[in-house]
Amino acid sequence: MIFDDYQWKEDPEPLHNPKPGIDAFLKAIEGQYRVVHRSYQVAIVKR
Repeated sequence: MIFDDYQWKEDPEPLHNPKPGIDAFLKAIEGQYRVVHRSYQVAIVKR
């Protein structure tokens, strides 16, 4: 799975940016994936 715009910060309100939602989702499925790329996009693979 690939998440785009991980480091996007165009809106001054942090919760209006993708990163908090992506982080919350990854926390919810912790241990079920491995990160294969983390930069402006985040890519994970199911274990």
